[in-house]
This record gives sequence, C-alpha cells and structure tokens, in this order.
Amino acid sequence: MIAQSFYQIQAHQQKNNYLHLEWTFVAEEGGNIQIQLPIWRPGRYQAQHFAKNIPSVYQFLEGEKFPIRKLGGSTWEVKAEKGERIHLTWDYFAQQEDAGGSVVEEQMLYINFITCCLFVPGQEDLDLEVQIRFPNHWKYLTSLKNTLGHTFFAKSFRELVDSPFLSAPNLSLFEWVENGILFKAGGLDPSFAINQKVLKSYQSF
Repeated sequence: MIAQSFYQIQAHQQKNNYLHLEWTFVAEEGGNIQIQLPIWRPGRYQAQHFAKNIPSVYQFLEGEKFPIRKLGGSTWEVKAEKGERIHLTWDYFAQQEDAGGSVVEEQMLYINFITCCLFVPGQEDLDLEVQIRFPNHWKYLTSLKNTLGHTFFAKSFRELVDSPFLSAPNLSLFEWVENGILFKAGGLDPSFAINQKVLKSYQSF
C-alpha cells in the first residue's frame, strides 16, 4: 500500500519539551489511507494512549499545511492519489520520564519511537529510514543501523519501535563482543560503569 517510508525527528525549535516529526511515503494505491499511532508498549501487556500528546496532524499540500481528518483516539485518515508522495507533520509532547516514554530536554533526547511515530496498519513489515537531528558533538546509543550521518535504518516498523534512541553531550558507553555479536550499554550518569561481575552476568545470557 505504501513505499519509501522516511521519518525526520528533532527537538522542536519553538516549543519546549516537544518533538517535531515529519513523515513522507509514497502511496502505491489511490484512496483513503488510515494512519495510526500505536497504543501498546513494548515489553508490557499495557495500553498507552500516546495520541493524547499529539495536538494535530497536518499534510503539506503545495507548500502549505492542512490538518488531516481524525477518525478516533489514535487514528487519522489521509486521501492519496496512486503514486503520490504524502508528506505529514506533527508535534509530540515528550515528557514521559520512564523507560517506555520519550523525553526532550536541553541536554538530552530520548525517543521511544512507538510513542510518536505514525504507521499504516498492515505495513508494519515495510523497511524504513529515520533521520534524527541532534548536535554533532552529542553521543548517541541505539540498536538501529546507522546508514549515513544521523540517518538510521530499520528492517520494519516493528524493529523501529523495539529500538529506543538516546542522545546527550556526555554518555558513558560500554561495548563488548560475544559470539561475534557487538553489545552496547550506556547511561547518562558520568559514573556509569559495568564492572566485571555485571559484565559476566550479561555474557552468561
């Protein structure tokens, strides 16, 4: 139904504690396309109504943006012509300070993509790219594959929402290889460290 899915995400330049997101994709068929925001939270059998943090979703048409129709609590609809490149944008209030939320602060960007990235139901296995804008001197930590600069690749929407992203000026990072697989761990605390006892526990998984 869609192809060439590409997200752009950054801290909002005018609104504190907001993410600004843009999403482009190509409609492979004409008609109305339903778009959703997930209501589940990875790792928990728990509903999370993240859509309450999105004031409106807009579509760019001929250089101007217009609100698209909202069908329900977490569902919107956009009309497309076959082969049309759809360009949507929205803001997300990111101040859920727990492992499953997203947070924007002056010195930190923490994104759980499931909280803020829209998708087309039935297209969860489509590969995609996401470009995240943050200062070049900041470090970052994610399991997503870095393709170029601040652009990352996911084999599917499912992989994207299972791959949190953390960036800050000072991250404590630790890496090790086990059975040919690179593992990474990190944190914001400058004193963060993995001692040998903890490392052995990880390696025994």
